Amino acid sequence: MKGKGPSRPETTRSKQARTRAPGTWVSPPDGWVKINVDASFVAATGCAGTGVVARDSTGKIKLTAWRALFNCSSAVEAEAQACVEGIRLAI
Repeated sequence: MKGKGPSRPETTRSKQARTRAPGTWVSPPDGWVKINVDASFVAATGCAGTGVVARDSTGKIKLTAWRALFNCSSAVEAEAQACVEGIRLAI
């Protein structure tokens, strides 16, 4: 699940970066683009939404996208769909 830890320890930043305030965006290395995703879910209606933003190492927005989801079963499904959308846009 997103935000729970590094998937590749060899790419983690220094200890100083790991002690940053919650919610602080960390830029990617020069020449790279970082893609962040998020989702929201309304259990009563089964509706959800996803959002994607891609930024370069200077923080400049390169791409944004959103998508409405209908008949979604859970917040976990909505987050998974957001991840899939982020991967699709990255490819």
